[in-house]
Amino acid sequence: MNIAVKNNPKFHQLPLPIVSAAIADAEAIASELSNPAQAELAKRNVLAVWAVKSYLEMLGYETDLTTSLCRDPVALLAGIYIADLSVKGLGTIECLAIDPEASHIAIPDTEGEDRSAYLLMEVEAGENYGANLLGFWKTLPQERSLNALAISNSHLEAPEELIEYFCYIQMDRKKASVINKTPAISRLSDWIRGRFEEGWGAIEEVIDANFGRGAIARRYGLARGSSSKKPSSSYAIGRAKVYDFGLRLDRQAVALVIEFNPAVNRQVDVRVRVCPMGDSEYLPPHLKLKVTLNPDSAESESEEVISRDRDNWIQLELDETLGNKFRVEVSLGDAIISEDFEI
Repeated sequence: MNIAVKNNPKFHQLPLPIVSAAIADAEAIASELSNPAQAELAKRNVLAVWAVKSYLEMLGYETDLTTSLCRDPVALLAGIYIADLSVKGLGTIECLAIDPEASHIAIPDTEGEDRSAYLLMEVEAGENYGANLLGFWKTLPQERSLNALAISNSHLEAPEELIEYFCYIQMDRKKASVINKTPAISRLSDWIRGRFEEGWGAIEEVIDANFGRGAIARRYGLARGSSSKKPSSSYAIGRAKVYDFGLRLDRQAVALVIEFNPAVNRQVDVRVRVCPMGDSEYLPPHLKLKVTLNPDSAESESEEVISRDRDNWIQLELDETLGNKFRVEVSLGDAIISEDFEI
């Protein structure tokens, strides 16, 4: 797709260094392509990635240029012009390069790829080499008409805000990597006696109290189209806990809901559900719910479900014997929330 760039404004500009190694690398890559237009695009992408690499390394970040598709001859010959750069602690960023005289920027198809940010780069690749960071997007703009968008300063985050944003990403990734790394076990037998671990609240209180009256009806227990005011549930005991995945969900939270019936002939029927919180009616796509029976043992077995577009919730059910253990994991990308339970 293409995004139209307004011939205006004074975009915010941050000059970035282009070292001699970047020029040599870009010219070597371009020489492998016989089509002049393709060679020029590849050259500009390589320079953009090198400029960002040099800038971030001056600030103490560790980058890996060897994995970038902008230097992959096979990808280039196949017409794949992705300018990605892997940065330790940040993941992958995309460097979108434009000619100073161009009116459009081609955006590669990165759907399904995990990008921490998209940097808009102005790159001079003629007799005089130079690069300017015009701004960045946390995610690609969605306001499109016929695959085109006129950009003004309001669409871009300012270059001077980039490093602060990267700091937030690092903090979120660090938090996600340690959250519930060694989770305390929740015993459902204690829940029957009214004893609950910290963070677990009554479903109605957690959802309605935090997000407004009627939220439980909209987000948790009703089939679509129902006009009932209460959740339709046959489970006797239930609690909910709220989590957020930080910047991955733009601070949107999700609720993990555990419901069960006391044992009948030593069997306990348990339902595990994840539903959206905040302003969103639907879960984000690709959110995974996984339940593992007898975790950390040779007899462990797992079942999982992944959210699709416009899913109000996802859930798994299990029927287990008293004393058995199970683990619940909710994940999005490499961020994982884990809770252990004993029936």
